[in-house]
Amino acid sequence: MAQHDIEAGKMQSMEEMLKIKSGKNTEGGESSSKAEAPAERVTKEELLKTMSEKNIELPSGLVTDEEKRKIKKMYDAANLEALSSGGPEHREQQITKADSANVAELYKAAMKGKWKDAKAIFRRNENAKTTKISNLGMTALHVAASCGQSDFVVQIVKTLTKKQLEATDQVGRTALHYVALAANAEAAEAMVKKNPDLPHLGDLQNLTPLFYAAKWRHPEQSQEMVYYLHLVTEEREPCYPFTGDSAADLIIAMTASGSYDTALCTLRRYPQLALRTNDQRMSVLHALAMQPLAFRSGHKLSIWESCIYELIREVSKIKERHLQALGIVEFVCEQLKKEEDTNSVQEYFIPDNHTPILHLAIEQGAFKLVEECLNHFPDLIWYANRKAKLLLLHVAVEHRQVKIFNHIIELIGNNTKAFAELQADKGNNILHLAAKLASTSQVASVPGPAFQMQLEFQWFKAVEAIVYYELRIKKNDEGKTPRELFSDTHEKLLKNAKGWTKDLSNSCMVVATLVATVAFAAMITVPGGNDSETGMPVLARKKLFSIFSISNALSMISSAVSLLMFLSIQTSRYIEDDFLESLPKILFRGLVFLSIAVITMMISFGTTIGLSLQSRQKWAYIPITIVACFPAVIFFWLHLPLLLRTVLFHSRPGMFGGYHLLADDMA
Repeated sequence: MAQHDIEAGKMQSMEEMLKIKSGKNTEGGESSSKAEAPAERVTKEELLKTMSEKNIELPSGLVTDEEKRKIKKMYDAANLEALSSGGPEHREQQITKADSANVAELYKAAMKGKWKDAKAIFRRNENAKTTKISNLGMTALHVAASCGQSDFVVQIVKTLTKKQLEATDQVGRTALHYVALAANAEAAEAMVKKNPDLPHLGDLQNLTPLFYAAKWRHPEQSQEMVYYLHLVTEEREPCYPFTGDSAADLIIAMTASGSYDTALCTLRRYPQLALRTNDQRMSVLHALAMQPLAFRSGHKLSIWESCIYELIREVSKIKERHLQALGIVEFVCEQLKKEEDTNSVQEYFIPDNHTPILHLAIEQGAFKLVEECLNHFPDLIWYANRKAKLLLLHVAVEHRQVKIFNHIIELIGNNTKAFAELQADKGNNILHLAAKLASTSQVASVPGPAFQMQLEFQWFKAVEAIVYYELRIKKNDEGKTPRELFSDTHEKLLKNAKGWTKDLSNSCMVVATLVATVAFAAMITVPGGNDSETGMPVLARKKLFSIFSISNALSMISSAVSLLMFLSIQTSRYIEDDFLESLPKILFRGLVFLSIAVITMMISFGTTIGLSLQSRQKWAYIPITIVACFPAVIFFWLHLPLLLRTVLFHSRPGMFGGYHLLADDMA
C-alpha cells in the first residue's frame, strides 16, 4: 500500500506540472482535447528531461521504452552543450555519459596522439580544448600527457593560453605533472616556455612535477626529465619544493631514481637536505644503500668491461655515475661531522623505525658506501641494529658479503673474538649465522651446486677461524651446534651437489673415452701409411708429421688422465668435507686435461688433412682444417664459462683476506 501511495503521489505531481507547463486552467476547464494533445506530449518530454537531470526516479508505466531512449538522448545532448559552452563546473558537467560522440572521439585522439583528429574537433568547437573529458576532470592536454603523447602535447600547447595551461584535474594536477610521468623533456620544455609558473604549481598535496618525475617515473627514463625540471624549478611559493614538507622525499626520490648528479647539485645548494628524513625515517643514504649498482662493487663486469672501466675512465658513464653516488655519500658524511650533537651520527645511521643504513647497504652489497662511512665514522662498526642486535660483521656473514667481511676484519684486527661473541636471536652466535643456508640469490650467483656447496663450506670455515673454541660447540635455543645446523640446512644442497657432480663427470668421461679412442686409432693408422720394408711411416720426415705425432700423443695422454680424474669423482664419498677442496680440485683438473685433449685432437686432425693434401692441393687443407675445428670451438664456447669459473672457485678460500692468518692465530 505504501508503494502504491508513492506512485500515485508521483503521478499526481506530474499531472499538475504538466498542466502548468501546458498553460491549462483546470478550474476554468478551457481547452479542447485536440489542441491539448500536441502540447501535452511536448511538455511530457520536457518534464521527463528535467526529472532525468535531477536524478528523479521515473514512475513505471508513464512512458514507453522508446520515449525513455529519446529523453536520454535529449539529456545527453543538453549535457554536452552545457559543457562546451563553458558553464559552471559541477560534477554533472564532467562528462558522466561516456557515449557522447565528440567527447569519445576527442579522448581517443588525445590518448593515441592523433592531433589531426583532435584538430578537426577543435574547429567544430573551440571550447573543446579546455573541456573536461574524463571523470577525473582531465582535459585533452591531460590525457595526451598521461599517455606519453609528446608530439600531441607540443601541438596543443601552441593553441592554449598561459592561464589555460594551469588547468587542473580533480586532484590538483596540471598537465605538466602528467608530462613529468610519461612524456619527454621536449613536451615539458614547450609547456614551461609558455608558462614558467607551471613547475612551481603543486597538486593538492603540494607535490611538484619535479617530485612526480623523480618519485614515480621509471628510473631508466626519469633522469633527463628530472634534470630539466630541476633546472626550471625554484625554491618559492606555494610549494617550496626544496625546503617544504616534501623536501626529504624529493631528495630521496632523486637518489633512488639514479639522478645522482641532480641530487648532488641539490644537496650542495641545500645542505640541510643531507640529514633530513621523511616520515618513515628514511634518508638519502638509505636510498643509496638499496642500490648496489650505484657503486663499482655492485657491477659484475666482464674482463673486457673491467679493462675499459680502468683504462678509459673519462668516457665511462658507469664510472661517472659511481663517482656521483660516492660524492653524495661523502657530502652527507661531511655534513654529519659538522653536527655538534654527538648522538646525531647514531640517530642518523640507526633510526628508530627503519633499517640501519649500513646494515641495509651490507644486505645489498654496497661496499663503497660502507667503506666510505666507516672511514668517516669508525665507531659505527660497534653499533648493532635495535631489533635483531646484529653488528655489521654479523650482517656481512648472514648475507655472504665477502669484501665487506674482509674490510671489517681488517678494521677490528685481533679483537675478533670479543666481536664475534655477541649473540643474535634464538641463541645463535655468528657461527650459527654462517651455518645457515645463504639466500637464493647468493647461492645462484655461483655456477653449479658443487661450487655452491664449496662456497658455503668456505664461509663456515672462514667464520669458524675468528671465533674461539667454545662458540664452535655452543648450542642455540634449538639445541644445535653450528656444525649440526650447517648439516641440517645444507642437506638438500648437498644432495643436489652430489647429483650434479656425478652427471657432469659421467658426461666428461664419455667425451674423454671418445677422444682417447680416436687418438689411439690415429696413432696406429698414421696418415700416408708405413713403409713395407722398414715399417716406418712414409711421411715421417715431413714437419707436419712431427706436429701430428706430438699432438696425437698429448691428446691420448690428456684424455686418459682426465678419464681417471672423473673416475675418481665417481668413487668419492660425497660428504661435506669433500666439497671444500678435494672434489672441486679434481673436477677442475679433469676439465683442464679434457680441454687439452680436445684441442690437441683437433690439431692432430688438421695436420692429418695437411699431410694428405699437401702434395696435390696445398690451399685446400687450410679452410678444411678451419671448418673441421668448429666442433672444438662449439665445445669451448659452451664449456669455457664453466671452466673459467672453476678456475676462480676451485681455490676459493683465498677470497677471505685474513682467512689463513686468522686460522693460525685463533684455531
